[in-house]
Amino acid sequence: MRKNRSKKNHPSYLVDQIIDWLHSSVGYRQIDFNPRGDKSNSDLGNIENYFSTITELASFTRLQRREIGELILAKAKKADGTSRGYGLLIFAEEKRGIVVLCSNEEKRERIEKLYQLCAMAYCKHQLKNIVGLALNSLKKLSRSTDALVLDGVTFQNAVELALQADKAFRSGTKVTMKEF
Repeated sequence: MRKNRSKKNHPSYLVDQIIDWLHSSVGYRQIDFNPRGDKSNSDLGNIENYFSTITELASFTRLQRREIGELILAKAKKADGTSRGYGLLIFAEEKRGIVVLCSNEEKRERIEKLYQLCAMAYCKHQLKNIVGLALNSLKKLSRSTDALVLDGVTFQNAVELALQADKAFRSGTKVTMKEF
């Protein structure tokens, strides 16, 4: 039974690896990143963004990390064939979510798309916070990881973003789990 549980937890270790390696993003500066004109680019690559991201990722339970890891693997495999795959997990009891985007696009385009997807999901589901992870496709999975956290932000175009979320995401996966 222990061996079976350990095998089931393998996808969760992807989240652990992201936490371990995300420090390499500190100091990264994206030129002219401001896709909607409502967010400063000053927090990309800074130490505050790094700490808020790893704090959020580390706060997920092992079972939640398993769900996230499985989503990462599924979307990374999809990106191998279609050049982009993304998905949304909602942890409704905690009013938070995570968006995973896997893509073969250029880093700048991937970050812009991730921000748009996170903003849409954040507004649609009226979340307290949302974590966004952008990775390469499965064949290139370990090459680059970008992350962001939206927490306590407001959008002037929140209604429009919520409507766009209906088109971008299916219903999203609502995750309810109890860990004993």
